[in-house]
Amino acid sequence: MASSDEHDTTPSWKREATAQAQLARVREGIRVGHLKALGVNNVAKFAHCGSDRAEWIRSELVTEGLTERNPSGRLKVSGGA
Repeated sequence: MASSDEHDTTPSWKREATAQAQLARVREGIRVGHLKALGVNNVAKFAHCGSDRAEWIRSELVTEGLTERNPSGRLKVSGGA
């Protein structure tokens, strides 16, 4: 059985541009207060992406300091965001 990657003919530059646009959408949603719950499903729904991409977006937000993990591992918007 072939993997989905073998059937994906989308150029890598287009996949990267889409990922960056989705990340920017989530950043803006946090900034203006439209996105406060940062669970995988909420981020995926807001960014119009799958759960794998939502996980990547969440990790990028932590790296950028826009969100932080609380002791239970959940994400919350950082005070400076």
